[in-house]
Amino acid sequence: MAQGDFQNKKASLPAVPQRLSQLAHGKRMIVLAFVIVYLLSQFTPAPVLAKACCLILILVMFIGFREISGVSRAVSSGLFLAGILLFVWQKANLGLWMNGLLTNAGLVLIFICAPLMAMPFFYDDYQEQLLRFSRRYLRSFLSFSVLISVCSHFLGVLISMGALNLVHGVFSDQGKLYTDEDYFSAVLLRSYCLGGFWGPSWASVILITSAMGISWLTLVVCGVSLSVFINAINLSQLAFTMKRHPQRFRQLAEEAGEEVDVKKLWTMLGLAVGLIGSIMLLAFFTDWPLPLVIPLVSLAFPFVCALFQKKLPVYKEAIIRYYKHGIMKIFNQVNLYTAAGFLGVALSAAGIGKLIAAWMPVWLTNHTVFLCMVLMLLIILPSLAGVHAIVTGSALVLALDPVLLGLHPLIFALTILAGWLLSVLASPFSGVNLLAAGLAGCSSWHLSLSVNGRFSLVCMVIFSILFAVIN
Repeated sequence: MAQGDFQNKKASLPAVPQRLSQLAHGKRMIVLAFVIVYLLSQFTPAPVLAKACCLILILVMFIGFREISGVSRAVSSGLFLAGILLFVWQKANLGLWMNGLLTNAGLVLIFICAPLMAMPFFYDDYQEQLLRFSRRYLRSFLSFSVLISVCSHFLGVLISMGALNLVHGVFSDQGKLYTDEDYFSAVLLRSYCLGGFWGPSWASVILITSAMGISWLTLVVCGVSLSVFINAINLSQLAFTMKRHPQRFRQLAEEAGEEVDVKKLWTMLGLAVGLIGSIMLLAFFTDWPLPLVIPLVSLAFPFVCALFQKKLPVYKEAIIRYYKHGIMKIFNQVNLYTAAGFLGVALSAAGIGKLIAAWMPVWLTNHTVFLCMVLMLLIILPSLAGVHAIVTGSALVLALDPVLLGLHPLIFALTILAGWLLSVLASPFSGVNLLAAGLAGCSSWHLSLSVNGRFSLVCMVIFSILFAVIN
């Protein structure tokens, strides 16, 4: 090779990263285009915008198909293939195909935008103040567990799985001073998963409100009540265990020198109330669906907070960090949830729900307790084999008519939500348990079945009895 040729080739090498960078920007621009077009379609229901949403969503899924893991790729492909076969068999028109693609498009929008809601909680060192508060005032593991329950539940409701990282990172070392890691993980995961009853950015809640037309505010009332009830049972069980086995727990001495900035704790509380309040106000005073409310709040709330707190430079850095890294972490959920919604519509159009209702034994529909258990098990048992709750949950919600089963729609919705959150808690393959196991340095099988398996079973029985009484 001539020297000149070598120099020319060497000079051309930097062009490859440049092209890769442009490709990366292009992928992000397509995702952002979906956000803009979908929001426009909600305010201007023009057929051309719906078709544009379908086309862009197909592009997003095509990009995601190369980005996601092999298991997710196989599962989403299988769901799409099953839905396509059903649609072809029914000779479905274009409108039904589009409806299948866009059924869970609101969920896709939330997965893109919801991470932005967490930004205001990192504008200052609020987490450090929570840790100092626990060191200063919380002597026993029971009182410490109350704080963990409140933080993991409400932060989980607001920022979803980011709450696990946050709460574990802040409190895990302090928790080890009281007792071993299993008790801390149990309190953290149980209170977090109960957010699945009413968390506005949780996929289960979005599915129920979108597909069944149940008001999110109704779920808030029911979800908060159920969460308080189950958390009270969990903490009572912990208190009994501490009394029965006092040697497993330690009482800490007061750290009087620990300074707590109470103003920052009040600010953090104000942010949480402001965020939930904003969603509730929009849900109450407008007829906008939750998949529209959450993205709008996610986009506006962090900026407004940064403006009033004079944190605009921090906000700008967070936006740039999300654009570079966060926006590309959505593809697993996008492909899986879109495929599940697509199959759910195909099953519903094929009349599978009526067939299932007809096949159910009469004694089962006449005994609501067992019917609720069966519906929950239809979500929980497949999750133990790695089948995500979005697959079974979407199929049940979109295919079944609760009236044909003898259930009030709200009871049916709460049963699906309960089965969903228990599958998250009990499955060793759930993202929550995999993340928590990595943080705790143990097996997801240990966390899901050993630490939380019996608790999940007890909760399933309690929920079934409670729902049967209310129904």
